[in-house]
Amino acid sequence: MDKNLRFRFLGLSSRVSRLLILLTYLLQLLLFQLFMVGVCVLLLIVTMAIKPSLFTNYTFWIHQLPKFLIMIGVSVIGGLICRYFCTVDEQGYILTNESSTAA
Repeated sequence: MDKNLRFRFLGLSSRVSRLLILLTYLLQLLLFQLFMVGVCVLLLIVTMAIKPSLFTNYTFWIHQLPKFLIMIGVSVIGGLICRYFCTVDEQGYILTNESSTAA
């Protein structure tokens, strides 16, 4: 199926359609980033209002390190297990079922 099909109904050329698709993806990425920064700022403000001692409590941050490392380790091990047991196409994508194909 043609990726530019959603802009074809406007009578636009293939080149313009691809440009609009790229701009749409970039706008989505920008909006996501702005949303994440806004949530981070909101959480910092709430933390400063409720428990400001967390920013200077080094024991708290030291205890977060093992949790973070375990979380990353489990993700990496899970990914390696998936790569070993799942079918992968020539581009390196995992096929979810036999009829899956890379777009």
